[in-house]
Amino acid sequence: MTKVLLIHGINNEDNSAKNILDTWVKALTAGVAAAGKSMPKDVSFKAAFYGETLAVETASWGDTQESTTTMGADSPDKDYADPELAALYREFQEKYNIPDSAVIDHLDDGDEVAAVNTMAKGIHKQWLKAIARALEAVLPTRGKYIAQVFLKQASAYLRKPGLKEKIDGMVYDQVFKGLAADEKVIVISHSLGTIVAYDILRMHRQDLSAKLLLTAGSPLGIEIVKKRLGPPLICLKNAPTWINASDPNDFVALKPELTAQNFGCEKIDNIAGLNNGEEDAHSIEKYLAQRRVGQAFIDAYLAP
Repeated sequence: MTKVLLIHGINNEDNSAKNILDTWVKALTAGVAAAGKSMPKDVSFKAAFYGETLAVETASWGDTQESTTTMGADSPDKDYADPELAALYREFQEKYNIPDSAVIDHLDDGDEVAAVNTMAKGIHKQWLKAIARALEAVLPTRGKYIAQVFLKQASAYLRKPGLKEKIDGMVYDQVFKGLAADEKVIVISHSLGTIVAYDILRMHRQDLSAKLLLTAGSPLGIEIVKKRLGPPLICLKNAPTWINASDPNDFVALKPELTAQNFGCEKIDNIAGLNNGEEDAHSIEKYLAQRRVGQAFIDAYLAP
């Protein structure tokens, strides 16, 4: 029996493990069929679920609350963004070639242009919110509606004290705990879930193994993600086949291909250039229904 573990990403607070299981399996079955194969009978699926916890923890995090103090030289430190969070927003801004002049256009009434950098305290939160609004204005797919959700939820996961460990622990207990090192396991992950999956396998590389790690729409190439994970960023010997699927219009996958140069592993098989359509290039259902993803799944299943 091959066990397939499903790990979701952002914007799933209104979802459930059962619905994730149903929709992901249906989509993957379509991808397998597109590859001219049938879903094997001796495969079991199990879905993790942490979406509600992530949303609640994000909403309660002080760094995500509205800034109430007018920007100025005497503005309290709490109104300035964590430098690494500022770098995350800036990375998205640069990826989509949004000039500061365009960000200025999205400042709230009363916000000051100087919010970008004042008194060596760093970037004010007003500026980050304006970046998020600018992203929503320029992203060409439904991803524009998720921009602020991803930035807020990813920021909380990466920077809120203890939250990454809490969510990683939840996912480990839900789908990994009790697996034997020699069990046949395939891990399918999406969006923020690719960070969770990678780090669980990295941290437990002595006692967990997977025939395949599939990452889809992954933000693993983003600088703040790599810094938060910390060294070593490695090829996973306990996941000898790592396939990374991306659509060039998927705004979460800022680095569509994960390589030795931008991640530290030269053995990742990138399925780049996928076309998930214009409605939502980040959709996991669209990723899993792709022929090349279905074929990769079957190849991993058949591998010894």
